Amino acid sequence: MLSPEGKLTVTFDYDQTYEGQPISFTITPAGGNQNLFAIPPTNVVFNLTEANNTPIAYYNETVYEQKKSFDKAYKGGIGASYGIMAIGMACDKVIGVELFGVWQVAYLSLSNIDRVQPLLEPMMSLGIVNGINSQLSFNTSEVPRRVSAIHYEAEFLSNVNYMLWLVLADALVGALLYAVGSFVPKHKEKMQEIGLRMLKEYLLMLVLFNTFNLTYSAGLQFTYCETLVSLNSAVAAVSLLLPLGAAIAVTATDPKQFGEFKSHYRPDLMSQSYFVWTFLYRSVLGVCMSQLNEVEEATIVTFSVSVIFMVYLMTNTPYVKGYQNYRSITDQVAIMVSLFVAMYYRSMKSTSDVATVSQILAPAFLSIVVMYTATAISAATLGYELYLKFKPSTNQKQDNKVSNTEPNFEDHPSQNNLESNQVMESVLNQYP
Repeated sequence: MLSPEGKLTVTFDYDQTYEGQPISFTITPAGGNQNLFAIPPTNVVFNLTEANNTPIAYYNETVYEQKKSFDKAYKGGIGASYGIMAIGMACDKVIGVELFGVWQVAYLSLSNIDRVQPLLEPMMSLGIVNGINSQLSFNTSEVPRRVSAIHYEAEFLSNVNYMLWLVLADALVGALLYAVGSFVPKHKEKMQEIGLRMLKEYLLMLVLFNTFNLTYSAGLQFTYCETLVSLNSAVAAVSLLLPLGAAIAVTATDPKQFGEFKSHYRPDLMSQSYFVWTFLYRSVLGVCMSQLNEVEEATIVTFSVSVIFMVYLMTNTPYVKGYQNYRSITDQVAIMVSLFVAMYYRSMKSTSDVATVSQILAPAFLSIVVMYTATAISAATLGYELYLKFKPSTNQKQDNKVSNTEPNFEDHPSQNNLESNQVMESVLNQYP
């Protein structure tokens, strides 16, 4: 069918994989209009491929039903993670931020896979894992099809905008509260305490949440953007300093206002530097996934980076509480599985034909299981932290117990008087 805009649409059913197969059309103008008899037929040959980085492969109806279920599962898991993060604001912000790293890597790792299979495909449209960012379009540079399929563009501000403004707004409001507090003696202590918390604890949380998106987008900016000197380049360069600044702040300033980002960790240097290594890890991973996107072996590099961080995590066990170490390790396992799935399809199966690789669906089941496991363990840990925070203290229970066991002389005066008289008589009898 030919549209008024000149777009030709051809619809046909198929029962086998046609990805990359040549297809030819012969256009004969005179066949539809005798007045065009002088125009010779035109033969057009091209290879079939999907613009959204999915294979043109045949799947039975069961697979498409499973795809719908996976779509609901991905959205449900991300929704649950936002719930965990929101509730965690009351007692443990670390849990939500680390859990979102699991979903963010799962999303970004799809840009390193050629022809994403249908059970992973629904994840490609869930950019909400990076928060709320409008899809600004500059239309100046092209990115690989793998990258555009997850709705990223070359220009930095196309991918990061509202969430970046939120980070800057937090820093600005925190600084203003701290400064203004000096001129309001009555509320100085309270205002400066809130200002410092915004500049430390909450700013660290926001920067950590956005690190993957910031570094991934900066990698695209400096790799694919045709104009090196531009507003996008300047903002990307400054944004790369945010994780560095946060890492310096968490190690070089007073730990008091960092909340759980300091109190959860053992006092030794390696444990207290946990977020320095986390920022470094996330930054390297984000840049590698974007800048090395066209290098087939890059998925091996990103998986190796995750293994190195896992070794640090397991050998150091930085958390004071053991169950927090298990939770963090589970999150890291889920990240490694997502990177392994990307490596499996992109590097390990690079020599296999599309028809074979497109039918391998098992990695999607493994991925969703570990991500939901990480989400469930994070939810359970948060529930326990809430219980510890809001349960009555041990001292209060002991006080209540003592007060309940003390004799109440006012309630039973006659009985108490009788007991007192008996004691006095026994004493007097001993001294006649």
